[in-house]
Amino acid sequence: MYRFEETDVPKKLRLADIRLATKGFDPNRIIGQGASSVVYEAHLPDCGNVAVKRFSKVNQNGLLGNQFATELATMVGCLRHKNLVQLQGWCCEGNELVLVYEYMSNGSLDKILYKRSSNRLLTFEKRLNILLGVSSALVYLHEGCERQIIHRDVKTCNIMLDADFNAKLGDFGLAEVYEHSAQKRDATLPAGTMGYLAPEYVYSGIPTVKTDVYSFGVVVLEVASGQRPVNEDGVVVTDWMWDLWEKKILIAAADPRLMGRYDKVDMERMLMAGLICVHPNHQLRPTMKEAGRMLRGGMVPELPVRKPLVMIQSVLPERSSEMVARLSCDESDTPWSTPRTHFSKGN
Repeated sequence: MYRFEETDVPKKLRLADIRLATKGFDPNRIIGQGASSVVYEAHLPDCGNVAVKRFSKVNQNGLLGNQFATELATMVGCLRHKNLVQLQGWCCEGNELVLVYEYMSNGSLDKILYKRSSNRLLTFEKRLNILLGVSSALVYLHEGCERQIIHRDVKTCNIMLDADFNAKLGDFGLAEVYEHSAQKRDATLPAGTMGYLAPEYVYSGIPTVKTDVYSFGVVVLEVASGQRPVNEDGVVVTDWMWDLWEKKILIAAADPRLMGRYDKVDMERMLMAGLICVHPNHQLRPTMKEAGRMLRGGMVPELPVRKPLVMIQSVLPERSSEMVARLSCDESDTPWSTPRTHFSKGN
């Protein structure tokens, strides 16, 4: 288990100090913005350069307050790992809810991945290192914490990169914490981002470690191919990958911006590891520890010749067909914010 010093415990900060550091939440200091929060770059004397996540005013049903409380409790409770974004401090004064995180100079993975010049910034080796970092963080959450944590929102928006392009997983506003791995999960309305949600989670509303594995698999395919989970034409990256696999041309999915600067065996292994993680049957998905082993060069289990179909019975309310999801990770989203993607009643 990752060890940390007692001095690393997040501090309760004064709103006056945060206002001073952000120059009164100056719009010119905004580095990210989403539906539930705005993130500012700032410098605090005791913390150095930080990212100040200011939640929107708490709405009537208290959802934003719940997200703030969940994220704060999760981060303060037990999370200290080199591949998790570290919480430096927090503030709750009046109707202001603020979390202060370490500053990640290269921002979020999705912003770097989809830059036109990303082939120069993100070599295959850096992409692999990023995936290994995220897998290490998820192994820690699933197996290394005193209480098992299911992240529920693993996606490129929530993967931050430091100056050396090391990955750190952030945003725990949707996390579920369990006293032990065998604790019974209750069915809820699925929360997260379409394109990253495991099929059984959409229909059952019950998150498990294997739903995190599925989301991680989508990230692997996204990083290897440079394709978004759902592109502008509505093509789902997992379906596209299974189609290429069936045609025995999976390597064709490799990001063309890499210009072939990778070992084909390593690239195909990465793509296959992503596919096994998004297997429609959750029982056939690997654990996060096994997924990391595959990316490091281990053997990938044999994949079916075509995408398997798995029948899942829904346990959601009868009117769940009216629930719709809005895609997030658009240009206005911030990797620090709880995403605005959630299932809600259609109008």
